[in-house]
Amino acid sequence: MYRCGIPATAIFVIRRPRMYRDISIYPNPASDVLNISGAEGTEFKINNAAGQLVSKGKISDQKVPVRDLSKGIYFIRIKDKENMTQLKFIKK
Repeated sequence: MYRCGIPATAIFVIRRPRMYRDISIYPNPASDVLNISGAEGTEFKINNAAGQLVSKGKISDQKVPVRDLSKGIYFIRIKDKENMTQLKFIKK
């Protein structure tokens, strides 16, 4: 039997980011701009298929520029103070 120094009355709170439910991206595949509905003014990060960060910023006018990305598969993570979602898209 193992013992630890945590009292039996201790309360642990684990906060997981809530997922957005009403965010969509289009067109997919995208060439110049990725349109994002439902996430105005939030932060985004784009990672390539290897997990490397390739772009980040704030969503403006429901658009994220992807013109400078190489062709391939990417993941965009959209986040505000309490919510986060990750969506897959293809750059053609």
